[in-house]
Amino acid sequence: MNISFVLAVYNGLHLTKECYKRLRNVYPNEPLVISSGGSTDGTKDWLESLDDSNLSYIHDDDRLAFSETYNVGIKLVDTEKLVLIHNDMIIGEGFLESI
Repeated sequence: MNISFVLAVYNGLHLTKECYKRLRNVYPNEPLVISSGGSTDGTKDWLESLDDSNLSYIHDDDRLAFSETYNVGIKLVDTEKLVLIHNDMIIGEGFLESI
């Protein structure tokens, strides 16, 4: 599809895990970038533990503004298009196809 998901997070690891799980159930092979701007709740360790060849992530130890967290993640995108998502979203069937 030539589109990447970009997810910016700050803490809320339980939400991030559920968002990731749901996203991978619906879109197992689409590129995903997770950008963590200063999360202190184990997000960095969790990201490092993932074995997902379609995932890129960045963790900044400094607390970034929300827009900065997205901008850092966007720099990792190498597809023609991207969609910004948040960890409290539930990605449904046909989400990308509807865009």
